[in-house]
Amino acid sequence: MRILYVGRYEDGSTSKMRGEYLKRLLQPAIFKVVNISIPLENTFPFWRSIGWRYKWGPLIKQISDFVDAEFNNENYDLIWVDKGLFIKPEIIEKMRKKTPKLIHFTPDPAFLFHQSKLFFNSIKYYDCCVTTKTFEIELYKKAGAQNVIFCTQGFDPEIHTPEYSFEEKEKSIVFIGHAEPERFELISHLIENGISIHLAGIKWEKLIKKYKHKNNFYFHGKGVYKHEYARLISHSAIGLGLMSKWIPEKHTTRTFEIPACGTCLFSEQNEEIDMLFNEDEIVRFKTKEDLLEKIEMLLAKPQLLKSITDAGYKKVYSAGYDYPTIMKTLVQKIGLL
Repeated sequence: MRILYVGRYEDGSTSKMRGEYLKRLLQPAIFKVVNISIPLENTFPFWRSIGWRYKWGPLIKQISDFVDAEFNNENYDLIWVDKGLFIKPEIIEKMRKKTPKLIHFTPDPAFLFHQSKLFFNSIKYYDCCVTTKTFEIELYKKAGAQNVIFCTQGFDPEIHTPEYSFEEKEKSIVFIGHAEPERFELISHLIENGISIHLAGIKWEKLIKKYKHKNNFYFHGKGVYKHEYARLISHSAIGLGLMSKWIPEKHTTRTFEIPACGTCLFSEQNEEIDMLFNEDEIVRFKTKEDLLEKIEMLLAKPQLLKSITDAGYKKVYSAGYDYPTIMKTLVQKIGLL
């Protein structure tokens, strides 16, 4: 089998992780990677920013030319395009003619946030589009997708592991993610009520300035990745799985990464969360007041907290929310196993 994998392939990227698990599953004779991080990083920062935001300009030409040259009009049994937002439709059309299986995967919202006319005009060429967003399935179909497959987000069992035992954990809350107004309000509410908070992510400057002198607030920088990310989650007894309000998000990677790190997941309640976990495996909340009350209650009842934590950890493995299982299920649905 000959496979061409097109996507970002730097260490720590979920795209590379998917590629590596795909290679392990299918064990192809040829597994060629077209790492679009190379033209991305080689583009002047101003044009990189413009291209990233508007899917227009020199960045698009750089990436498309790079992909075209690496592809070299060769035949493959499978071409997998991971987040093909920056590739011109004519390049995707050329690939279409050189493989019986052309697959697109993105864990991101392709219609309601990361919009790209390049991708919209390429959808018709793919045999299958894989999405982690249930709220976009019909949008894919309306855009001309031949086949749409849904899969959940997941966790990497080689990275997201319990770095601390339950007894070693700090009685604190951790959240890793970008700032949004609703998140700002919720985190502020916890800090002001004496809850110890560990936070990391971008655009938290106002909150940092407001609470930098508080002894129950710890900011760990704009980005923590891989094993450092897992250690930070695992260090706290409770992890927040907050949903973005910019899109109608129902679950995130944190939904699975937090339990996999041996930390109790506190998630906003919605219908997808209710389908993914039973009542004794995570803690659901509806309001900031509800969240505070449940945090205080469970921190005062460590045995109950441990029971939920252990059940959540077991669930993410038994239900197959790990990336190796997700990828195996995907390639079976696509017809590759």
